[in-house]
Amino acid sequence: VSLTSLDEARELAAQTVKDACAALRDFGTEADFLRELVSYLVYRKQ
Repeated sequence: VSLTSLDEARELAAQTVKDACAALRDFGTEADFLRELVSYLVYRKQ
């Protein structure tokens, strides 16, 4: 088990979003909803 700081968790989430969006690039505009959804979920304020 590993614990990370809040800043480290945010950095990891941001990198994961970038990786996910890169993986969706081949799907073009058909994946726009998924890109917007993942960005919203990661960057939203509670």
